Amino acid sequence: LAFAVCAGWVGAAHAGQPYLSAFAGGAFPEDDVLGRRSVSGFDFDPILNFDSSYVVGGAIGYELEPDGLGYLRFEVEGSYRLVEDDSFISALFRPISGGEIETYAAFLNASYNFDF
Repeated sequence: LAFAVCAGWVGAAHAGQPYLSAFAGGAFPEDDVLGRRSVSGFDFDPILNFDSSYVVGGAIGYELEPDGLGYLRFEVEGSYRLVEDDSFISALFRPISGGEIETYAAFLNASYNFDF
């Protein structure tokens, strides 16, 4: 599991017009125990240690005219995340260092914003 904290910017969206948004933040993945393994009769529990990381992204969308209650929005969002694997530890092997996991994500979103 990863937990992300983001701060973002949303361009001024006026009803019936396109808008842009951007965000950036931190990601804090948990270390991962890969589960019990057995090699030549020796059991061990390998662990991946992850560093804190970052996430960046943005969206482009369109906000429809208000219908009296609020606004309907449609958008396409994309993001990038890089997580570094600090080390791989197990009882049978010395710690092995290095590794990166890059993640790209894309979403199609629809949302309804209520006016209060």
